[in-house]
Amino acid sequence: MAIAVSPADRATLYVAGHDVFLISRDDGQTWQPVEHDLPGTDLHAFAQDPTDPQRLYALAAGAGIFASIDGGRRWSELPSQPTRTVQPSTWQPRRGSRSAMIGG
Repeated sequence: MAIAVSPADRATLYVAGHDVFLISRDDGQTWQPVEHDLPGTDLHAFAQDPTDPQRLYALAAGAGIFASIDGGRRWSELPSQPTRTVQPSTWQPRRGSRSAMIGG
């Protein structure tokens, strides 16, 4: 399960987990499903790029790390993947970087 607050808009929240991927644009008062083409919905980590609110990152269990440049509608697997099992703890893309490392 992952919970993320948008760095661009603190009222925008994301919740991602097993069979759930939701967004709230009103501080969690209401939630809508995120329409996506990820290969599954068992998401273990999620983050939004602090410099580009349309760029999102997700770790899909058993499938890899994916990025979206359109706010989460379409996703592409990142070409460079960890070579061992990844156990996410925190995942925060740094300002100016194009990807993030997840401790494992």
